[in-house]
Amino acid sequence: ADRDYRKKEGRKERLYRLHRFACELYQKALYSGAGSQAREYLAKRGLEEETWKQFFIGYAPALWDFLYRRAVQSGFTPQEIMESGLFVRGEKGVYDRFRDRVLFPIEDLQERIIGFGGRIIHQGEPKYINSPETLIYVKSRHLYNLNRARREIMREGYAIVVEGYTDVIFLHQAGVKNVVATLGTALGEEHFRLLSRITEKVILAFDADAAGTGASERGIDYYRDFNLDVRVMLLPSGFDPADFVMEKGREEFLQAADESVPLVEFCLKKRLSSFDPRDLASRQRGVIKALEFLASLQDELNIDRLVSQVADWANIDYLVAMDNLKRLQKSRWGKRADKDQVIDTRVKALDGYIRTEREIIKTLLGFPFFIDEYYGWIDSELFQDPLSKKIVVSIMDMYEDGQIPHAENRRSAPDPEEKDRFIHRLLEKLEGEGEKKLAVSLLFEGENRYQGLGDDVVRRGLDDLFAKLKVFYLERQIRNLKRELEELVVRSERDHLLEARLAKEIHELETLRLSFREGRGD
Repeated sequence: ADRDYRKKEGRKERLYRLHRFACELYQKALYSGAGSQAREYLAKRGLEEETWKQFFIGYAPALWDFLYRRAVQSGFTPQEIMESGLFVRGEKGVYDRFRDRVLFPIEDLQERIIGFGGRIIHQGEPKYINSPETLIYVKSRHLYNLNRARREIMREGYAIVVEGYTDVIFLHQAGVKNVVATLGTALGEEHFRLLSRITEKVILAFDADAAGTGASERGIDYYRDFNLDVRVMLLPSGFDPADFVMEKGREEFLQAADESVPLVEFCLKKRLSSFDPRDLASRQRGVIKALEFLASLQDELNIDRLVSQVADWANIDYLVAMDNLKRLQKSRWGKRADKDQVIDTRVKALDGYIRTEREIIKTLLGFPFFIDEYYGWIDSELFQDPLSKKIVVSIMDMYEDGQIPHAENRRSAPDPEEKDRFIHRLLEKLEGEGEKKLAVSLLFEGENRYQGLGDDVVRRGLDDLFAKLKVFYLERQIRNLKRELEELVVRSERDHLLEARLAKEIHELETLRLSFREGRGD
């Protein structure tokens, strides 16, 4: 009769039954004498007994056949036992997969037990052992706790996705109940399909380490297919979601969730963070990588804002960055474009601040009388290129030593000999070969370009160049302050006063930058 019943019940149903049987045994074992250390472990971690019961947490005793012997006695067949994934066949026969571990049952949306995650309670490796995939358990098709969290997700309007069972359980215990976890597999298409059925917004709250940020980035391949607003929660370094909510509490965790950034923006910043914007070659590679990433996002709605972020980071004009993005998009999506031309244009476009600095030096070398007039504008801190800075510092030193023609001595036609003496002294003063070659090169370029220009034309040109240089300098300052503010925001100990001061300073600098841009007619 038992055999007929089993046949009628079906293979899957028998596996669900065996998992429920195992779950009940493990729960009883947790409250037995053998489970005392497991209970101590859970309590020490900060999990309350009510939470153990809500999540059916259990304990697998340190025995080879604790579950196996009882499964056989209850009438489960050898085939069912081996198909369940709860046992392993070794040289000496079949034995329990989970031994001396706290067990976290995994349920499907119908609240059937389909697998377990086991965490060791003493020293040893591996820390976690999980059920293998079986007839009833395919990891990529399930999210831990979705059965409990589904209604909360619909009520709150968004889902929080974490990486581990304990992250879910600690958050749930703290009152954050719209949370689910991946089951030891990468965030993938099936996960987004599950979530898209109940919400339009997903916040990824993975660890701040490399693995966590990598897991977040994998979402970029799927989120658009399901029309989801996917965001990334920036946790302080060294914190996982469980640590964060235990130390900071529910309200601060939810505040961090509110401050989560769009996934695309997170991925863009991640790419740029590998490069140094202060180094020309590194900055060029960073912009190319960033624009290539943006070019892969064919239908991104916020592309203008993202291009602006790249332009701000690299200290280049927005229109230059957008133009190069369009070239890359044409190349990527099969339209006519010359790849070499794309790269050449990008590289030329990236050195805007260097060209501005050198254009100023070129003009001052061609018209040394203007050094006196513009001395108050010349500040070596505004110059970023090391060679340009050395030339400017030398020019300022010469001015202070009285070795530069002063404006009041200027006659209707400049004295060529006086200019030649100035150039000769400057080249003598320059110590390095690099700056000497640059000065000579700029001098010859200026001779060809500026011949015959009137004072008013030169003056307008210098006004525009110095305003442009100031904009580049302010953008560098703003970028550095924003980076400092971002680092402050993700610290475990927040300094809200300092954050407010930095935010105010950024706003003031941006207002000043805008005034310089408008003054130049940008």
